[in-house]
Amino acid sequence: GTFMYVMLGRYVEGERRGERCVVKGFKEYGEVYEASYFENEVKCVTQAIRIVESFNKQKLIRRIEVNRAQVWMSEGSGGRYLVEPFIPNFQKFNSNTGWRSHDNDWHLAMQALSHYSYHASLCGLLLCDLQGGLVDGTMVLTDPVILSLTQDFGPTDLGEDGIASFFATHVCNRFCRRHWAKYALRPGQKVYRPRRGSSMSLPDVEPPTRSRWGARPSQRRPPSLAPLPEFARSGRPADYSSSSDD
Repeated sequence: GTFMYVMLGRYVEGERRGERCVVKGFKEYGEVYEASYFENEVKCVTQAIRIVESFNKQKLIRRIEVNRAQVWMSEGSGGRYLVEPFIPNFQKFNSNTGWRSHDNDWHLAMQALSHYSYHASLCGLLLCDLQGGLVDGTMVLTDPVILSLTQDFGPTDLGEDGIASFFATHVCNRFCRRHWAKYALRPGQKVYRPRRGSSMSLPDVEPPTRSRWGARPSQRRPPSLAPLPEFARSGRPADYSSSSDD
């Protein structure tokens, strides 16, 4: 990734002993990004699980799940790392700056999932930076990003500018629904140049991706919007946090 290195390993104890896993750590801006990243990881994944559960109930495509990583500490260096089960057939579907892929139905469905998240949260959030792979017919996602009007979800939350960037490139497809709300782009509004990798922004740190007009992410904090009642449920504490279709 842009900010993290990824290593392949195996679990040496527990229920997954002998299975492959992925270990992720920061490769640059370590102390700056790490402090915020781990603090917001649980909040971001939990919200992503709620959105995916709601999307699955629309029955637009086969089931989607979110991989819940664990934070481990190195006995030697004391550094913290994310450890999660290995996902085969890994694919990148979109980013947090408006980049998107469109190779097959799953790629189209992921764009629809991002669009749906904005609609279902009453235009307060957008789930993006979607990536993952098929595991026994289920699409398992990892490392999602939540964009919010209040920028409450860590350094990858590019706020309203990020949401605007998604809709600047989004083309509704057969998985989208006409009644889903869309962000209203203003004439001449600045958006990010789409890039495949994830982008971050923190105070006093130059963001790696600037808009094509050179603007930094908005620091405005408009009132937050209340999510749908079903978003108040907590996700299941599992490696693959499954969703319910009932």
